[in-house]
Amino acid sequence: MTLLALSFVNSALLGFTALAAIPLIIHLINRQRYQRVPWAAMEFLLAAMRKNRRRMQMENLLLLLLRILAVLLFVLGMARPLLDSAVPVGNTSSLSELYVVDRSYSMGYRDGSRSVLFRAREDIKRRVKALGSRDRVGLIFGGGFPEVMYNDAQFCTDEKREELLERVEELDLLYEPLEVAATLQRAAEWVEQQQARGGEGGWQIHLYTDLQRKDWLAGDPDADLDAAGGAGMAPNDVRARLYPDTSVSTALDRVAAVGAHLVLHPIGATKPRNATVTDLSCTKPLLSVDLPTSFQVTVQNHSSDDLAGIEVELTIDGQVQGSRQISLGPGETKKPSFPYVFREAGWVRVTARIRTDGLEEDNVIHGVYQVRKSVSVVVADGTAGREESEGSWIEAVLLAYGSGSGRVRLTPYDAYVIASRHMTSALLDSADVLVLTNVPALSQVQTQMIEEFLEDGGGVLAFVGDQLDPASYSRNAYREGQGWFPFDPANHRRDKEQQLVFNWRITNPDHPTLSYLASDPAAGLGDVAVYGFVPTRTEIPSESVLMELNTQPPTPALIENRFGNGSVLVMNMGAGRADSDFPVSPSYLVFLHETLPYLCAGNTVPHNLSINEPFSLVIPSERYSPRVFLIRPDSTGFGVPLDERPDKKSFGLEVAGQKQPGLYEIRFGEGAGETGEGADAEWFAVNGDPDEGVLAPVSQNELEDVYSDVKLFWAGTEVLDDEASVPPTSSGELWRAIFWAVLALLIGESALARFFGRSRVK
Repeated sequence: MTLLALSFVNSALLGFTALAAIPLIIHLINRQRYQRVPWAAMEFLLAAMRKNRRRMQMENLLLLLLRILAVLLFVLGMARPLLDSAVPVGNTSSLSELYVVDRSYSMGYRDGSRSVLFRAREDIKRRVKALGSRDRVGLIFGGGFPEVMYNDAQFCTDEKREELLERVEELDLLYEPLEVAATLQRAAEWVEQQQARGGEGGWQIHLYTDLQRKDWLAGDPDADLDAAGGAGMAPNDVRARLYPDTSVSTALDRVAAVGAHLVLHPIGATKPRNATVTDLSCTKPLLSVDLPTSFQVTVQNHSSDDLAGIEVELTIDGQVQGSRQISLGPGETKKPSFPYVFREAGWVRVTARIRTDGLEEDNVIHGVYQVRKSVSVVVADGTAGREESEGSWIEAVLLAYGSGSGRVRLTPYDAYVIASRHMTSALLDSADVLVLTNVPALSQVQTQMIEEFLEDGGGVLAFVGDQLDPASYSRNAYREGQGWFPFDPANHRRDKEQQLVFNWRITNPDHPTLSYLASDPAAGLGDVAVYGFVPTRTEIPSESVLMELNTQPPTPALIENRFGNGSVLVMNMGAGRADSDFPVSPSYLVFLHETLPYLCAGNTVPHNLSINEPFSLVIPSERYSPRVFLIRPDSTGFGVPLDERPDKKSFGLEVAGQKQPGLYEIRFGEGAGETGEGADAEWFAVNGDPDEGVLAPVSQNELEDVYSDVKLFWAGTEVLDDEASVPPTSSGELWRAIFWAVLALLIGESALARFFGRSRVK
């Protein structure tokens, strides 16, 4: 025996059926708004109308009924009624299914011809096809930022089923990790919203995922990463931006609180074999024409099996430069090297990839590097004219040449040593780095030049020695902390007899200028004997002090300051031998060759980005072009506007964060939007998170041990009473028919009112 069942999608709207009383109220008000006034001439007409009163009353009641019915049907149509037939008596239950899919790129792993994501799509499609028209469905695509496909639950009618299947089929990978807490929180919020709109409870949240350990265990206070084998993995910051106080544990509690069942579908490979290209680096921080360099490709085996015959290939500007074959043991990392010499200056594109691997998405990494013709260093020497000036020590290190008649340059630097009084704006305009050696005093004009140089992204390295005039530096360069100089200097101190000796201690060994010296004791930086130095009269933040002298109390020796877009490094002693044995120490050469590339970095913006990281560029006015295009890795593109900056000398270019890894080209000038011929071009690279290649799934037992306070359901186990399939029903949504009926009623009411009016006139 079967019954007809009527249900509503938006049952909360049924309360608006009270609006059907509005036509009746208007009718009653209209009857009361006239007053009878005796008039002899009208008595004859009223007598005639009394003969047709019954007919007119019936006409008015018919029109009133049509109006009431139109309002009533309109409200019912908005509530979206469903009429189900062939529903077995005693079994009127329906399913409420929310499908959530992990689309992080680890789901692209293939252990055959089909990916993990493909299997997830196929299983969801199978389940959707089996649903009845009274079953409600939701769809969320997970990732760093969960994407809700439908704000309202959808009844699985034939039309809606086809739409759902199309959306599932279009599901593709994202190059970002799955934020489990954010995804579960969004799913719980969605279920709560459906319940607030009058829907029934009993939702099942089906989460299709490869259960990566780093996603489920990292960053959760209840997870023991060391015991689970995931020590050292840091949580992604996406979850912190979405739900700052949420862990996986609290998200699971939220799911349980809304009365939903979380059904996990672990569809990843149980023992994946995967190697990942985790890094691409250059052995030299500054690339220059005609100087040999080398690119290193870091490849790591994330599986517990040996991986043999892995081919590593390097491409520069689209041309394959070579390949290496490596073998990796379980968990092993190797760094094959590719030497190269650039012959032209400009931006270059470098790509490294490996072949024959199950997860293609982590087999490639891109980089964009700037090759300079040379690096211009202006040395403003306050000891110029001396037999052994301090600037000559700097020049000797920077202008190094090989032996023989060829005079082969060994460094990327072009050093120009001038007397400090000859420092001009024109010289600084063409410089990348300014080095000050024992400059006695700085005028306001010189200070302004240096500050403008720093504003434009230049770098300054200052050695202050025995000629320093503290009052001049304090008044013009320091300016109570508002100037470019990082401290208020005191008078120079020196032991003329060189009996009192101090040494340096590195306080920030991770700083780029000191990391190599800190890791290699043979460089001898800590053994340098210091006889003279300039004390500070102001307290300097500890994070700005990179080295200190072992005086009592310790004296800051190398201080960093950021000014404008540039960087400043100040050493509290001279660059010559008067204050220390630094110039004759091996660490002197190392220090300069580590420091100058760091100071040059202020002239460039990052060109190697992560997924969703924006790219910005300052375009000088002479490079302005009315046509600027961004060309994606798939060769599609779009125009990018240039905004004039407040200085009226340059333009800002802003590109939003991209979701697809690869090499992006920015074209300026004529032809920028077509072939690119004749257009000035600049590039940037976007790469995914290499940690997605760490395919280490967490087991069911581990997950249940970590989150023991929450009941987890697993696909394939008969644990849910309401997960049985409902027999297919023939059903339909009635709202279209109802709205057609409303339209027919409105047309009929208008036609009858016109007809009745004419008959009364006659």
